[in-house]
Amino acid sequence: MIACSAWTQTTLSNSPTRGTLTQVYRLTDKETEMLIQNPQAVNDAFFHELADSYTDIRQSKKLPFGNYLKVHAVKNKLEYQLIAQNNVTLRFVNNRKDFQFTLTDHLGNQVTRAKVINAKGRKIKYNEQSGLYQSIYPRKDGHVKVVYNDISNYFTYDVADNDRDYYDRKPGRQITHVFPIKRIRRLYYRQKFRRSSYRSFIVFSKPRYKPNDTVKLKAYILNANGTDMRLRNVNLILDGPSGSKKIALLEPYRPGAYEHGFVLADSLGLKLDATYSITLTDSIGNKTIAIASGYFRYEDYELKSLSFNVRTNKTIHNPGDPITLFMKATDENELAVPDARVEMVARLQQVTSFYGDSVFVKDTLWTHNSALDPVGETKLVLPDSIFANAALSFTLQIRMLNSNNEARTNNQYLSFDARKVKAKRKLKHNL
Repeated sequence: MIACSAWTQTTLSNSPTRGTLTQVYRLTDKETEMLIQNPQAVNDAFFHELADSYTDIRQSKKLPFGNYLKVHAVKNKLEYQLIAQNNVTLRFVNNRKDFQFTLTDHLGNQVTRAKVINAKGRKIKYNEQSGLYQSIYPRKDGHVKVVYNDISNYFTYDVADNDRDYYDRKPGRQITHVFPIKRIRRLYYRQKFRRSSYRSFIVFSKPRYKPNDTVKLKAYILNANGTDMRLRNVNLILDGPSGSKKIALLEPYRPGAYEHGFVLADSLGLKLDATYSITLTDSIGNKTIAIASGYFRYEDYELKSLSFNVRTNKTIHNPGDPITLFMKATDENELAVPDARVEMVARLQQVTSFYGDSVFVKDTLWTHNSALDPVGETKLVLPDSIFANAALSFTLQIRMLNSNNEARTNNQYLSFDARKVKAKRKLKHNL
């Protein structure tokens, strides 16, 4: 959740110094765009759809994707905060020529079919060849609207003159920052260093982190002409609403390649529900330049959206040709659940044929408990020994649990035939 603040002159003469009630209202696209252009545009018409209401005793609930206005009384004024719950992330790719960027969803997957519109209402198209959304450079500061899965996301950008203080080339316009909406007063988190012409990218182990999680990242940097950057140490800077902090001095494990991990401890003074940037900087002469940057979310989220998927290589089997199960449990970040386990029971449904004068078929054919592999799918082969000398159908009931005893179930409907012979075909050539 990204918050930004503005104030109006609404008088609350009979109110206490600080109100205990906070209300959150859902905004339309038109209202959000009005606040981007003019933070003083708030009026009573904005309070039409209450999304949440809470006091200091109860914390706010997790808001669905969308744009919201939070209202709270402070002294004799109402304090407004614009809250953007984006379902996409925009990363600007600066080649000093095109206005271009990538889009990823909240799970880190690339988004290629979003509807993207600039501040003038013109569409920005996706270029399949470059893998980027591209358009011409804007002449002044503005915003980009990205509509994905019916959610409108807004990103603001700064345009600065490209003089020799920024690049050692002829003057022109360049984008210096592209950020999600942070403040409707056009105040952004600014990095206090100059931009470079390096080609670079940073990837993180996941798109968002919780308190005390370890941020793991890798970066790769090329010179402007596409060649490997020579071996040199760089500074890793963490930047966000709490200010800028130098985290480490990184040594490359090969030219232009860096990796690092650090814990999001309380000592960093981070604020929850905020977007933080990681920047690698270098010093050339007396100037500090940024040579790579990336972003991640910092939230105290709970992984309750567990998924449990089961597939089989066949549904009907016979002796010597068993059924193989493939099981996988994932969280809402689509990462494997490290502490998942399964309890499974095979129960008889129906017997269609008995092979023999005396055949005993149990109601409960088999029970089995095991832990799931923390990486990838878990493979399990059903043993032939659990089946009688008959043709039957059965249900395999599988229950997955994690360490918090959150459970998911999956049922597979399968068949076994003790006398079914797999047909083999041979092709003979007559010469």
